[in-house]
Amino acid sequence: FRRVLFRSVVFWIGPDLETFLPKLLGSLAGQARIVTVMDEPGIALLPVRGGAPGSFDPHVWLDPRNARRIVAVAAATLSEIDPDNADAYRVNAARLDRELDELERELAAKLTPARGVPFIVFHDAYSYFEARFGLTTMGAFALSPGTAPGARRIAELRARLVESAAACVFVEPQFEPAVVKAAVAGTGARIAILDPLGAGLPAGAAVYGQLMRTMADSLLACLSGKLDP
Repeated sequence: FRRVLFRSVVFWIGPDLETFLPKLLGSLAGQARIVTVMDEPGIALLPVRGGAPGSFDPHVWLDPRNARRIVAVAAATLSEIDPDNADAYRVNAARLDRELDELERELAAKLTPARGVPFIVFHDAYSYFEARFGLTTMGAFALSPGTAPGARRIAELRARLVESAAACVFVEPQFEPAVVKAAVAGTGARIAILDPLGAGLPAGAAVYGQLMRTMADSLLACLSGKLDP
């Protein structure tokens, strides 16, 4: 038996999200340890909505408890391949775990008024965020970012908008909202932006908290007209 000494490690969500990476990762065999987050024990997985069999929503980081598990996996992996710095990894992981626990409590309190207020999203990427904080999505215009909704789908969602009296439709920065504007016209619903990737946020140690707080603030700002005073 020969122990393989990895010089680096790649953490990725998995092929359901990063579809371009499998071939690239194959070329790293023997040079990097590959950690597939969605395959790790303790990561809570939710099924893709819309009847896709055997498939899970890959946006696992939008549940802070999954984020805490990712931190634990990262710390354990880094400690194993870089034992000289294991104490630093453990200390930093413990601090970040506490911060994520506090973040969940903060967001749960902040989002309490939004529970039960219906809204629709353009990209069905928020099931973990919704489930953790008790939010009410009435549907998605497109089941995936690469799939444009057809006329029948738009008509169905427009009917759902009217029936549910959804307060908002949330789009994402990289998507063209023209089709959403056409469907929403005359319904009374507002259009706002949710960004599950934090595309406009500066990289850094605080970016996860900024991402989650920005999403919560965007939800509350758009839903405010339907919230109890």
